[in-house]
Amino acid sequence: QVAGTNNMLSKANLTLLATFMFATGVIFIVHHSQNTDRKRMRQGVQMDLERQRRKEENRRLLEEQIAMQRQLRERDRESPGMNDRLASLETRHAYEHESPEIRW
Repeated sequence: QVAGTNNMLSKANLTLLATFMFATGVIFIVHHSQNTDRKRMRQGVQMDLERQRRKEENRRLLEEQIAMQRQLRERDRESPGMNDRLASLETRHAYEHESPEIRW
């Protein structure tokens, strides 16, 4: 009878050990999964903040460009003859830089 009792205790101990190892493994996997999820969420927040910063920078640059265009238009209205002079200079510059075989 003693040999049978030891065999039963051995099976009980193995079952307990297996259950303990299984539970420890599950806890480790869940803990690791939660840490990974937290890191991903933190990265998502950082990417959103960076995207908002770039968007604000783009908006600021666009507003600066619009303001500069307005200033140029106002300056063009004040001196309309300047556009004709610039156009003739650009045409002459393009003509001077053409290859000789294209000229007539």
